[in-house]
Amino acid sequence: MNWDRRPTRLTDARSNDQLLYFTGPSTTADDRSLVFLGDAARPARGPYDPDALVDVWVLDRIDGGLGRLTSNRVGIRRSYVYFGGHPDAGIAPGSIALAAARAIVCYLDGDVVRRVDVSSGRDREIGEIIPGQVTGYGALSDDGSRYCLPVISAAAFADLHAIDATVRAEGLVSHLLVFDAERGGIVDDIDVPDGWVTHVAFRPGDPTTILFNHEWAEGSGRRRIWVSDRAGRRPLRPAGDDDGARVGPATAADEVEHETWTRDGARIVYHGRYAPGPRPLAGRAFVGSIEVASGDSCEVALPDGHTRYGHVATGPDGRLVTDGLAPDDARGPASPASRVIPLRLDGADAPPEDDGGTWIARLDADWTSGTIGWTPLARHGSSWSSQDAHPHPVFDHAGRSILYTSDVDGCRAVYEIPADVPA
Repeated sequence: MNWDRRPTRLTDARSNDQLLYFTGPSTTADDRSLVFLGDAARPARGPYDPDALVDVWVLDRIDGGLGRLTSNRVGIRRSYVYFGGHPDAGIAPGSIALAAARAIVCYLDGDVVRRVDVSSGRDREIGEIIPGQVTGYGALSDDGSRYCLPVISAAAFADLHAIDATVRAEGLVSHLLVFDAERGGIVDDIDVPDGWVTHVAFRPGDPTTILFNHEWAEGSGRRRIWVSDRAGRRPLRPAGDDDGARVGPATAADEVEHETWTRDGARIVYHGRYAPGPRPLAGRAFVGSIEVASGDSCEVALPDGHTRYGHVATGPDGRLVTDGLAPDDARGPASPASRVIPLRLDGADAPPEDDGGTWIARLDADWTSGTIGWTPLARHGSSWSSQDAHPHPVFDHAGRSILYTSDVDGCRAVYEIPADVPA
């Protein structure tokens, strides 16, 4: 079997390019246009360079045509995870979101929320935020009608190693600002007390339901995954007593990460690691899902050793893709990967980068039987030197290809491999 496939590079790697955040799409619904972030106007000199001129670009995957949709003149706005960015000025990379069917992009430039049409390049203002706010990853509803951006006061970041504690001690409130992406203006402001929200995602087919998180949260086994809908706000992952005696493994002390919708909106998929202690599966990594309508959950423990940092993204027919989890030698000897992390240029004293996995792998989940099949497809070669160099793999809309980011060729670029299981 050809486990280690040769990827196709889609962008030129002469400056730094990357996919949009993996909980949303990076291609239009016909898979022809690739929307990505690139700093060709002024490339970054290293991780988290606040003066890198990151813009939104679009590549025609058939004829190779390339266009720039934004014109960044400042650099990177202070936001998650760019803590040393310019306060209230520049483009916030995590704010950039694509509505695939409508082929529109929304993003934050300074304190102004803007919308740009992928085909025509027409750009207009649809709202603004209050100065002094720090934003997270934005999201567009799939019909393009609503854009959500999480914000919190910059007072939350007095100590970058204790943000969750500061938010709770000071009674700071996160806000999910929902903008009308057609007519403009804020149409909803959802208060989220007792947590720092950095990730939001609209339920497919339902612009009234928003999945969101509590970031770097103590007790993430209970506090990480939340939903806001017509019934209000509620946490989703069930967990029982934490006395070490219960039969099931789910506790508040577990590590839970990277929640995302399945394509039909029926389930939320996430992953994590069970806490150590006198209970079954202690310390084991897992992939889980929650059926939103019933609240039923299923968590599948992974084999010993499958604990490398990474992400899990959803695709068609129950398929998932990951850039971590499996050990480096899961399919024979791996080429030694450089794990030397250069100093971040923004001067922010943030937690160190994670030592992530080496494989792009496909996971085939059967939540009824509680099984997951794992197939490695290619070594991505990324350094994991910053959030921007995380591979963040995603399926295209047709499910034929997997796209991901890597700096294996020096600068970051977007790569593609077939999504089918090798024969």
